[in-house]
Amino acid sequence: MDEYGSIQQIFSSAVEIMLVFMIAFLMKRLGYCDQTTAKKVIEVVIVFFVPMSLLVYVPRVQFQTEWLVLAAAPLVFNVLTSPLLRLIFLKVAPNMPRDERGQMLLCCTGHAQTLVGYPIMRAIYGEGSLPLCAMFDLSNFAVAYITTYIIAAVYASSMDDADKSAIETSSIHAIGDVVLRGVSASSMKRPPLDPVLDGHGHRDPAAEADERLPDLIRQPIDPTLLPDPALVAGATVGAVGASATECQVDLELAASACEARITREDTSSPGPLVGDAGGRPPNCGRIAMGTSVLMWRICVRVAKMPAALAFVCGLVLRSFGVTTDHLPRQLAVVIQSCAACTQILTIFGLGLFFQPHLLLQRKLFRRLATVLLGKYGFGLAAGLASFVALRSFDVMVPTALAIALVMPTPPVVIAYADEYGYDVGFAALVVNATLLASFVLAFALALLLPFLR
Repeated sequence: MDEYGSIQQIFSSAVEIMLVFMIAFLMKRLGYCDQTTAKKVIEVVIVFFVPMSLLVYVPRVQFQTEWLVLAAAPLVFNVLTSPLLRLIFLKVAPNMPRDERGQMLLCCTGHAQTLVGYPIMRAIYGEGSLPLCAMFDLSNFAVAYITTYIIAAVYASSMDDADKSAIETSSIHAIGDVVLRGVSASSMKRPPLDPVLDGHGHRDPAAEADERLPDLIRQPIDPTLLPDPALVAGATVGAVGASATECQVDLELAASACEARITREDTSSPGPLVGDAGGRPPNCGRIAMGTSVLMWRICVRVAKMPAALAFVCGLVLRSFGVTTDHLPRQLAVVIQSCAACTQILTIFGLGLFFQPHLLLQRKLFRRLATVLLGKYGFGLAAGLASFVALRSFDVMVPTALAIALVMPTPPVVIAYADEYGYDVGFAALVVNATLLASFVLAFALALLLPFLR
């Protein structure tokens, strides 16, 4: 296919996607659909149509030695970039709430290959390039649907009752070492300290607090003074006007908090450091236990996801050399027809979610710009570096990899945002913005990479 024909097909695919997007947006503006409809459409896509796509594409994956880099790339890319992105977001916005920072990391995870990558690869390189995309999606599924779910659950500001119970239980058992919200300092019956005076002879409350801190950490607490566990679970939090979710343990800081407590030294403290034989405060192990319970429940939920079950079924079919074409004709037609609808329904749902006024909000615009710079900065750098390193083997492999790494944010993050109480509007804004950016960058890479051979 000549270059003019490839450009024409890419333009045709882009026009089709934009038409579906604008029809959905117009229907929403006319009042036929609303945000509830948009959520339902995305939910149906994730629960039913994505599994049908996996049943069609996974059994068709061709395992070739030089293609294994495509299967490993999504996992390696996510492992290397996620910690760096987290540090960047902490540096750029240190005062941002933890759940908002987590949502930014969530929106940088995974690649929606089927929305942009498949049409562009088919238009430029033909049908023979689609198995390369399917090879990338073999592990990209784990990142786009499983890793994103774990990140959404860990950073969520709201969890269900079972998860809260697991976290709160570990906190209740560890109450001997931590100062709970709502428990007054006087109830701990600490020994009085001499007043600390500043340079003008006045009391310095801040210096007194610093002097008291080692004693608050090390001093054993009388078990009879501990509050009732019911207060920990809800009543105490309600008394100070906070929600029950504020009892959630910060999984990022639990380990560092324990280590900080161990390494803190104060020879003036008369009380011994409460801990086990190895000097580790007992609550650290219990917090870790609560975290393990939470992670186990997340894994159980992931295992029950229809997409996960379909992925496993696809691998089983692939191991036996069976595709959907070998199934009974009626069943094969239903599965393949549903898989073919996935892209159109996804774009339609994104059109229903589109809210142009969000771009005018400065706070959201800055968060969006940070996400785009982080996601595409690492994606372009890794893609171009991979192409330069692997172009001497099979040039199509690094080409497909470079294009795949600039694919948009998976629309599944919208469903997870709704499930875990994130900003659904921002999630949809990121997906729509990355959809447009990925079209431009993928087309630019397709034109640029031949000059780098």
